[in-house]
Amino acid sequence: ELLQEINCNTKPSVKRVGRALDPNYAEGDDNDDEDEEGEGEDQDEPTQPASALLADLAEKHRLRRRTLMQHSSLLELLELPSLMDACVRSSLYEDALSIAGFANTLERRHLMESSSSSSEKKEVEQ
Repeated sequence: ELLQEINCNTKPSVKRVGRALDPNYAEGDDNDDEDEEGEGEDQDEPTQPASALLADLAEKHRLRRRTLMQHSSLLELLELPSLMDACVRSSLYEDALSIAGFANTLERRHLMESSSSSSEKKEVEQ
């Protein structure tokens, strides 16, 4: 459900991109007969200039690419709870404690980075 919502919000509309890039397009040229299932939802959105639309698409692509580049790290992070559970079930308590310590280190590092970035934003605002 969440993935579908993200996909709908970030998926570029071919029709919208085509309208933005078409120099002959006028605001009243919306052809309702071209609409197929689920494609009629673009009609409410105003047509943006091509440069703004392409900049938006480039930003979304950059975010997805950055996430994809971190895929293995994210996967390892998400596997920590099951790995720790497997260690406890196998009576490997020292390994489970080292995993817990690693997770705590990551949490502290993340909290420090988020607090420093929020304090930098406050300084910029003042």
